[in-house]
Amino acid sequence: MAEVGLPLAVILSTLLLVVGLAAALIDIESYGWGLYLILVAVVGFIIIAAFCLVGTEQQTQPTIAKQVWSTTRQTIRRYTPMLP
Repeated sequence: MAEVGLPLAVILSTLLLVVGLAAALIDIESYGWGLYLILVAVVGFIIIAAFCLVGTEQQTQPTIAKQVWSTTRQTIRRYTPMLP
């Protein structure tokens, strides 16, 4: 699913960005909805980036975000005093 879903989402977000930008550049008064398309595209790119960082359950190798979380958790446990 991720092999098809993420590239399709990138293409869709890019298309929304280009259409929204073109409409807003033509005439912002008449085609103000182009700004909303640009906003939706930016939010889409942020969601795509989050999925790329976090990864999926099917991945066998940990992503960078999971590696950072693991080392951070180990560091916190190492330097936090044991409470009674």
